[in-house]
Amino acid sequence: MTAVARGLRLLAAAGALVLVLVVLSRGSGPVGLPSPPSPRASSPDTSPAAREPEEAGPAASRDIFRYADQPAPASTHRPAAAARPPTPVPSEAAVRLVGILQKGGALQAVLALSGEVTLARVGERVGGHVVLSIDEESGVRLRDPEGQEVTLPPPD
Repeated sequence: MTAVARGLRLLAAAGALVLVLVVLSRGSGPVGLPSPPSPRASSPDTSPAAREPEEAGPAASRDIFRYADQPAPASTHRPAAAARPPTPVPSEAAVRLVGILQKGGALQAVLALSGEVTLARVGERVGGHVVLSIDEESGVRLRDPEGQEVTLPPPD
């Protein structure tokens, strides 16, 4: 007998076995497990412990993320967060220091302005800002378009 014929015979036997298991499991649930009781055959349990709680709503539902023996929290209501002043949104012209790079023996500031990243040396202008100094420890000092000096701390 050839290997192909043996393989086909094995495949046919496996298919027959699956078919037998499907037929046997039709009325009795999954193979090897007892079938669940029919709802009509069993009498309903009317004991007080078996009855559902009469309450409805969030207080009656179970928190699936806690163990049943843990006490319920005193209140599910959370107080409103304390009012904070809104954080100022940086203007489009805000410059952000992305990093400091040493290139060609000189330090350069890697600056982000309006979504664009630029390399700048001391004395160069970036979006109206002039780079006054670059230091790895203290950051980059700039003069903004209004003439005020701004220090950008080095990134973390």
